[in-house]
Amino acid sequence: MAVGLVLGIFPVIGSTTLLCIFAAFLLKLNLPAIQLVNYLAYPLQILLLIPFFHFGAWLFGMEPLPLSGSQLISMFKTDLWGTILNLWDTTMRAIVAWCLISLPATASLYYIFRPLLRSTMPRPKHRRE
Repeated sequence: MAVGLVLGIFPVIGSTTLLCIFAAFLLKLNLPAIQLVNYLAYPLQILLLIPFFHFGAWLFGMEPLPLSGSQLISMFKTDLWGTILNLWDTTMRAIVAWCLISLPATASLYYIFRPLLRSTMPRPKHRRE
């Protein structure tokens, strides 16, 4: 669950399903469970895009890209290629920001989810022989 949630907030829309498949096979995790958490995290991914963009800009000492709809449309109309490059750079900085929080966040979530899941899982019955 922790891996699915952290991968689910990766700041590139449309990439998390493949990341979760790769992680599930690489780490021998339950693929349906990780994908379920990934899909449930989608609203959180959208919500965290702007904070990741701003954190990435802050990390690199840059001004955040103006991201209002009208500003983006204006930027695309005036300089299509420059806007694409700016969005690419903004996304790369957001990925660096995500990388910095991903390992501590995964570890923290693991230790939060583990006792919660153990308390809800049925315990195996002991047989006397």
